[in-house]
Amino acid sequence: MTVIVANATLTKCCAEGERGIHAQNVALFIADLLEDHSQWFAAGVSEYTLIARLQKAPYNLFDKEALRESLALFQTHFVIFHALYQLQLRWHAQGVGHLAIHTLKITLHETSEPSSAPIPSDPLRDYYLNWGNFDETGKDDVEALLDDFWQRMGGHISHDTLSTQEIAKARQVLELSADEPLTLGTIKRHYRRLIHQHHPDKGGDPAAAKQLVRAYSMLTDYVRASAQD
Repeated sequence: MTVIVANATLTKCCAEGERGIHAQNVALFIADLLEDHSQWFAAGVSEYTLIARLQKAPYNLFDKEALRESLALFQTHFVIFHALYQLQLRWHAQGVGHLAIHTLKITLHETSEPSSAPIPSDPLRDYYLNWGNFDETGKDDVEALLDDFWQRMGGHISHDTLSTQEIAKARQVLELSADEPLTLGTIKRHYRRLIHQHHPDKGGDPAAAKQLVRAYSMLTDYVRASAQD
């Protein structure tokens, strides 16, 4: 892991079994840091831009290798998204606003007064707030999980750069028929049904669960990007 805090990388700072604990401390530090820089999210910022900013002085939170090796890339991405989802919950509770989190654009939609309504459920938030997913994802399975993420980091993928085959494959994973409308509600409904069957905590297949998360992320990003055009 190539996250750096106090000049200690996860690969050097501690034993293998302690890296998850160190990563949690890194994520907490980042959440606190980002809370003091809410202006970064006013106009929206991509995950790539955010990571690049945190790599540079005066922050120096990620070293230059953070995006070059697949496992390090996944762990960097996971730490960032964990911090963002923690911040989303924090700002919702404080009445600051809603932090919309997507790899292409992370935006703070401010509110004038606190909301008493609970924050809506989100399968992706549940995934990134579970450190078991960080610990259980190793070199053997990270390549398949990150196929589309490599494209996002290199080319800032958008709905019109996703191929028909990629969309069709994601539909197949979520058991969405070709003629079924592609809406956020439909995607979420199929995801929840399938993740309940395949979740490792319920005796399911971890690889299948990760495919579901990947397909869910791809299709929801696709639908949201399409709606903004």
